[in-house]
Amino acid sequence: MGEPKPEAPRRGPRDVVIVGMFTLLASLVNAFVPLLLDDSGTAEAAASPSVLTPGPLALQLRAPSGAAWSGSPVVGRLLQGGEVLAEEWSDAGGRCVWATVPPGGYQVEVAKPPDRASLATEWWGRLDLQAPYGGDFVRRVPVMRTLDPGPVPRPRLAAEVSIVNPAEEPREVWLRCVWDADRTPPFDVVVDVAPVTLPPRTAAPFTCAAPDGLPAGPAFELGYEVHAAYGEDRVTDSWWTGHRYSPTGPPQSPLTPRP
Repeated sequence: MGEPKPEAPRRGPRDVVIVGMFTLLASLVNAFVPLLLDDSGTAEAAASPSVLTPGPLALQLRAPSGAAWSGSPVVGRLLQGGEVLAEEWSDAGGRCVWATVPPGGYQVEVAKPPDRASLATEWWGRLDLQAPYGGDFVRRVPVMRTLDPGPVPRPRLAAEVSIVNPAEEPREVWLRCVWDADRTPPFDVVVDVAPVTLPPRTAAPFTCAAPDGLPAGPAFELGYEVHAAYGEDRVTDSWWTGHRYSPTGPPQSPLTPRP
């Protein structure tokens, strides 16, 4: 008879636990390494599943003072790569909310369509933002403020306003004065004032007068448009004053405080 074979060492409870731990670790490595490597074998950070989930994107609109916008509704256009993806109107609290937006980089363009008080669609600017975080949009485009030069005689169909550049960079601006009988384009009289480059956070006066020889009859209402150069001509502010003038009537001043 041959000599008896030595018995295999018996595994105690501690050995079983250690083997189980190594087995579990190997399984985890095999499961997660392919997810953390791209096709070239380079390690990448794994994104949280919650960040990858589309969700709401909110934009708070603010006046230049920083206060939440409380005026008439404006429209926010969500863009990516120059393409408009969706539009949302602001609510009573001055917020635009897009319900379902995939994570990523976007732009929002804000505009105010014409209403009873304005002549044209006003472009309020553009903002880069990251979904799902959202952000604040502050209107910092050139706007107008009325001037009051005192009891100086004004010629018929003349107007003077101040244009303010609230931004931190210079901007070329110009004023368009419109006189019209019924607020319907094409307007009866249009006068453009030469452009001026406004330094940051400054204002300048603009004066315009309608040409002589206007037809007698209808009373002409005065309206303003502020134009600014943003790579293209943009109307950034506009306003029908409510003041009417007759070419045969007495001179009237349009210079009442703007609401």
